[in-house]
Amino acid sequence: MSQLSRDKKKRRAQRKRKNESGNGNHSNVVPLFGSATRHLAPKAFESWLRAEVFPDDEEAVTHIGAYAFIVLDAIEQVNPGFDPLSWTADDVDAMVSMLNHIDSNQGQDAKPLAIAIETMRRYLMETGMWLGTESVSAYAAEQFALAAGLEFQTTTIEEVDEATERGALLETRPLRRVTELLDWLGPHRPTTQSRWLKPADARDLARRLDIDFPAHVKSMSNVASLHDLWEFAQALDIVEANTSSARPGRAAHLWREEPRIDVLRVGLIAWVRSGFPREYNPDIDFSSSVIGVVVSGLGDSPLSIAEIDAWVPKLGLSEFFVEAIHRRLELYIDEGWLTLEGDRYVVPVALRPAVVSALPLPGPPQD
Repeated sequence: MSQLSRDKKKRRAQRKRKNESGNGNHSNVVPLFGSATRHLAPKAFESWLRAEVFPDDEEAVTHIGAYAFIVLDAIEQVNPGFDPLSWTADDVDAMVSMLNHIDSNQGQDAKPLAIAIETMRRYLMETGMWLGTESVSAYAAEQFALAAGLEFQTTTIEEVDEATERGALLETRPLRRVTELLDWLGPHRPTTQSRWLKPADARDLARRLDIDFPAHVKSMSNVASLHDLWEFAQALDIVEANTSSARPGRAAHLWREEPRIDVLRVGLIAWVRSGFPREYNPDIDFSSSVIGVVVSGLGDSPLSIAEIDAWVPKLGLSEFFVEAIHRRLELYIDEGWLTLEGDRYVVPVALRPAVVSALPLPGPPQD
């Protein structure tokens, strides 16, 4: 069984150095009144929301404003020295724990609260009121984005019958193509000085794999699908290429006839992993957003097209950015390791053991 865990203890252990640097921001004086409303004016926050985030949605302004101060006031009760203008990593963890508690134990949706507190963080940053460190702000952005819809919740991957998993793995486009490439390669094929197949052979391979090879293109290096497949096959030692020829690599025998299930699984893991950065970026960026959708598709609450589209007003993302996310997800669907069930992005059950192992885990900011 594979498992992803986002518990507080793990987060704290992973970012010990950031905790040490962030804890110095706490005051030792316990305020007599709520520090959130003492340092932050609710009306000013609402005015900013109205002008910058929800210009045509007064209901959203009211709710987001109220929710943000609910979170801040709750954290002040837990951490009496809490400074609403200078959060520490411990403060962020307390906020996330609160959101998780609401989701898990109270049966309520904590996403509106997560969106509200992330919007408050943006407000503090964009208005110059933030007095904490940039690394803690980035860490908070990561955690709140996950809680708002990209959450790496504890996800248990069910055991899959080996025959079912094998069939599903072999049906994915990357593994199907790499086995066809090996069959086509034979004992050897001529290559160029740059270690690519000679044009005639490259075109023949493209026809075999049903890959479009435009007439004006001279090298397979300029055909994305062939380029990626060729690099992938070499990375797995399925193919070995030099400046004169390409031949089966050291691992080629593992892929002939009936490849072992672990070989196929490693193959898909390598392919999926190659499309993501080696380390999870704590900012709300393209890769982290795509990874979040995939992770949601591993569990019981996969994100829908509509929910992702809602990131434009809720998280302040651009329509172009969200459309790019959908295009990348469509590529994964074409590759066969992601599907659309209704309008929700879902990782097929039989492929989850491989996909979950391929994803970079989110982590704290590092020096």
